[in-house]
Amino acid sequence: MSDKKLNILVVGGGGREFSLAWKIHQSPLVNKVFNWPKEKPLMSQGFGLGQEDVFDYCVKEKIDLVVVGTETLLADGLVDQLVQRGIAAFGPNQAAAILEGSKGFMKDFCARHDIPTAQYRRFTDREQAHKFIQNQYIINPLANWVIKTDGLAAGKGVTVCNIHKNCNDNLVMAHAAIDTAMNDKKFGAAGLEIIIEECLIGREISFFALCDGKTAIPFGAAKDYKRAYDGDLGPNTGGMGAVSAPDLLTAAQERDIMENIIFPTMRGMAAEGREFKGILFAGLMLTPQGIKLLEFNVRFGDPECQALMMRLKSDLVPLMLESARGELAGHQVQFSHDPSICVVLAQKPYPEPIINWGEVRGLEKIELTNDCQVFYAAIANDEKNNFPHPKKYIAYGGRVLSVTTKAPTLAAAQKMAYEELQKIDFPNGFYRRDIGNDVLKKV
Repeated sequence: MSDKKLNILVVGGGGREFSLAWKIHQSPLVNKVFNWPKEKPLMSQGFGLGQEDVFDYCVKEKIDLVVVGTETLLADGLVDQLVQRGIAAFGPNQAAAILEGSKGFMKDFCARHDIPTAQYRRFTDREQAHKFIQNQYIINPLANWVIKTDGLAAGKGVTVCNIHKNCNDNLVMAHAAIDTAMNDKKFGAAGLEIIIEECLIGREISFFALCDGKTAIPFGAAKDYKRAYDGDLGPNTGGMGAVSAPDLLTAAQERDIMENIIFPTMRGMAAEGREFKGILFAGLMLTPQGIKLLEFNVRFGDPECQALMMRLKSDLVPLMLESARGELAGHQVQFSHDPSICVVLAQKPYPEPIINWGEVRGLEKIELTNDCQVFYAAIANDEKNNFPHPKKYIAYGGRVLSVTTKAPTLAAAQKMAYEELQKIDFPNGFYRRDIGNDVLKKV
């Protein structure tokens, strides 16, 4: 590797990208870390900015590596465009990003390559979908089903129809989910096709593997909390918190995942001309019948990424470079044995659209260390954003920030995170108060 220090650009404005930039900045290989679309102390979302703007920015700032954080940009082929212009990029190309871009493709791919997953059917006709779900509940009134949009829906396109004790309520919920996606068009083009699949019962885990098209190496596991409210109640969100710990999976379970899910996926994608490079995020269900795949994502999860970056001991930069170059063979990733926890502070009425902007106070009271970080998302305070009060911290979106901590025990990390959150004054904010409780009960 050259002695030249690198300029690295992280594309995206969420907590995931903030934590990646934080970890990348720790590398001795780095000269400067930039964020697109706007370089500033707090990373905020960009509006109406295209790929040409990214290329121009890369030339202007002499960028050596671009880290594409968001699924939409990956699905749109940003990596392809960067590589064609001679700019190194971390992440899958458009052909490989379809693993997340189309759940229907992913399910059919699993069927072709014998990757264990839930039984499913694909629908482009709304009435046929209604008939199918009605018949399934006639066959088995106690059945549970999951309705998913085929395309990207920011983590909100999944409805799990098993939360009611009365099976008729679950049936009503399933019909409503079909209409929301295909008739109400809440998710736009993402809902033109839906997948109806059996609801797997067990313990859900997020597993990550770093890939270079040929090789895949484990990159840790996390437990995500998708429901908006305590007790896993309320609507699905992009994620309200996460826990990462070395004992979330046994060594045998990790081998099972690599051998039966990750490696077959790598081989299958290569065989189909869709070589996968970047981070492969497998949403898994640990069922009594074995480990099964719920879905693939082709980027780090948010907020799982924040929890993983807090524990990561390896230098992230060479790993990303070797992934992009196809040279990961022989590498390993090291994590701290200390568990970490990430708790998201959101703004009401998230996950519904945010109408009002709110001021966030008290952030200066939090002491930032290697074991405690605030990763910003939909919040800013610079004049370029044209907010009404440029000297204040203004929350302008749903998931505003996340407090992420690490400690020798999960209980200690949890205690620290919630103590720091209590220092924040944000009347319109809310966060779950039970992140990690279920994991602690198993200790």
